[in-house]
Amino acid sequence: MMSKIGACWLAIFSCLCFACSWVDDDLSDCPSGFWLKLSYRYNILNVDAAFTQLKNASIFIFDETGNYIETRHVDSLILHQNNCQVRLESLSPGKYNFLVWSGLTDSCYECSASGVRLLCDASGTSSKQLPALFHGRLEGVEVPEEYTVREVPLIKLTHRFTCVLQGQNPTPFADDEFLLEIRAFNGMIDHRSQPFDSVETCYLPFYQTVADLSGLQVVHSELNTLRLLENDDTRLILTHRFTGQRVLDIPLTKYLLLSREAYSGMTPQEYLDRQDQYTLIFFLDATEDKLKPYICPLMKVNNWMVRINDVDLES
Repeated sequence: MMSKIGACWLAIFSCLCFACSWVDDDLSDCPSGFWLKLSYRYNILNVDAAFTQLKNASIFIFDETGNYIETRHVDSLILHQNNCQVRLESLSPGKYNFLVWSGLTDSCYECSASGVRLLCDASGTSSKQLPALFHGRLEGVEVPEEYTVREVPLIKLTHRFTCVLQGQNPTPFADDEFLLEIRAFNGMIDHRSQPFDSVETCYLPFYQTVADLSGLQVVHSELNTLRLLENDDTRLILTHRFTGQRVLDIPLTKYLLLSREAYSGMTPQEYLDRQDQYTLIFFLDATEDKLKPYICPLMKVNNWMVRINDVDLES
C-alpha cells in the first residue's frame, strides 16, 4: 500500500508534468519566442501607463547594419490582450534594431523614412485633436532561440493644453472675439524623438467655448502640440480679432518651465517630456483704449501664478 508521503510526491510530480504538457514532450503551453514589451514610465507620475495610454503599435525591424526588414502593425485589441507585449515570430537568431511608434493614424500623421510628420492644411495649420504619439527604439538587440522578453521604454511626443481666458468685464465675450494659437517648428519628429522642421506649424484649438460664470467672462480652449524642447522658439499668441491687438505673444516653453519648481530634481527637458498636460489661465483686464481693449498682467501655469510684466522672458 502506497504511503501518504509517496502519494503526495506523485501528485506534485503530476502537476509539474501537466503545467507545460511535459508528458508527451509538448511544450506548446510554455512561453516561447522573442517578445517586445512596450512600457511608458517616462511620465510625471513615474508609473507604467502603457496599458491605459497606448492605442496601437507599429514596430519597424532592421538588421544590425540598419537594413530594413519588415514592419509589424498591432491594433489595440491584440496589444491589450497581450498586456502590451508583441511577439515577433519571424525573426531568426541574430542582432536587430527596433523602432516603435504608437498612436500613428492616417488622418493625423504621415510616417516616412525621415520620421513622422504632422498632417496640416495648406497653410501649415492644425486644429485637430491629436492622438497621443509615442516613440521608442532599441539598437543592437540579440535575438536568441530561447524565450526572451525585451522592454522598449517609450516617450510621449504630444502635449495637451487647457487654456482659459478669464475677464472681469461684464460685457460678454463674443464667440469669435479671440484667436489663440501656438506656433512652433516641431511638425516633424525624427527617429530619435527630435523635432525638426524649417516650416512653422500653427496649432489652433480643436475645442473652444464661451461662457458666463456668475459674472466672469470665460473662453475655454483645448489645443495640442507635438514635442517641445527646452530652448525652442515655441510661442503662444493671443489676438483680439476685432481690433487686431496682440494681447499676448510669449515664449511658451519658458513659461511652462516656471511650473517646474515642485520637480526641481528633473532637468528642464525631462520635465517637459514627462508633463504632458498643462492648464493655462490668462486673467484679462479691460482698458479704455479702443485699439488695445485688453491687457493680460497675470497668468497661471498649472498651479504656478506668473505676473507677466515681472518676468523677463519676452525675447
